Amino acid sequence: MGGIWEEAIHVVLGVIMRKSFCRLHEVSHMAMEFISLVSTALLFSGVALRRPVPVPPRYSPLSSMVARHDR
Repeated sequence: MGGIWEEAIHVVLGVIMRKSFCRLHEVSHMAMEFISLVSTALLFSGVALRRPVPVPPRYSPLSSMVARHDR
């Protein structure tokens, strides 16, 4: 009589474990997608917020020809 109950409990625990592993697998996939989306959003928000580096003005030959008032 004890053998039947042990076998039944073994089968029930096996089913519960399989369902738990399936749920864990689904949750891990959702977590990976969420992490991917968050990291992509942070990457692009960092690019959008980054200010462009100012370009120094080019040397103009006309500026050397302009009369200087300090001389």
